[in-house]
Amino acid sequence: MRTLIVHNATSIKELIIAEPTLSRLHFLPNGTLSKLYILRSSLATVPLTLKNLPKLSVLKLSQSPIEQIAFESFCNLSALTSLNLKNNLIASLTFQASSATSQCYASLARVSLSSNKLKHVNMTVFAAMRALEIIDLEYNQIEVVAGRLSNPKITTVILSNNNLFTINMCEWNTMPLIKSFSLAVNSLSQIPQCLGRMRRVQFLNFNHNKLTRITIDSFVMLTELRSLHFTSNAIQTVVPASGVNRIPSSLRDVFLTNNLLTRESVANVFPPAVRIIN
Repeated sequence: MRTLIVHNATSIKELIIAEPTLSRLHFLPNGTLSKLYILRSSLATVPLTLKNLPKLSVLKLSQSPIEQIAFESFCNLSALTSLNLKNNLIASLTFQASSATSQCYASLARVSLSSNKLKHVNMTVFAAMRALEIIDLEYNQIEVVAGRLSNPKITTVILSNNNLFTINMCEWNTMPLIKSFSLAVNSLSQIPQCLGRMRRVQFLNFNHNKLTRITIDSFVMLTELRSLHFTSNAIQTVVPASGVNRIPSSLRDVFLTNNLLTRESVANVFPPAVRIIN
């Protein structure tokens, strides 16, 4: 089957499509369909007629040869809460801002782009998604993260399993609701600057990078931090907090397994209440 037309007479609320030969998908205006799962297809672009599904709240489009996403394609889907674009061939993300797109994504809370071919991501493409809480960019080939992340409701950012050597967060807006930030399995040699943009973060993951030195001053502004993960780096030195700076009292666990440290070398860096896994 190469072409599928979904008629407007149907009362179906959930539709699952898994057809490897499907290359054309057309939706007639439909006010009932709320969940659409395209699990396998030959679609090379996002169907333009998605705009005819005003009640669509969940969209999954995976295992298709899509190489580019223009986020304005989803702008008319005001009920959309979850956009899952995992496991495609996406190498480019764009968003063409205009007066028509200024009110996009009123409900969109989660965007997943994991397991694609992204190498360069400009975080401004997410700027119109004011309700966005979770961005998942895991398992790409990302070398550069540019632009400002300005989404006020962000709680989770996942950048694990990429090719990042550095990341500049100093242009990002303050993220007052963020809880989890993961940069595991990259090639970072230094802790990113401006972590203070995430004052309320609780979970930070730097596992499997190339860190050789940790300075505790990088984390003293994170007043709700509970868990720090540094497993499998090349850390030789942990520099204690300086001057009047103090380790956040909320910190409970620091994971330092598979580094070049001894328990004695970090014993006086953290207070007794902090559990050191080394």
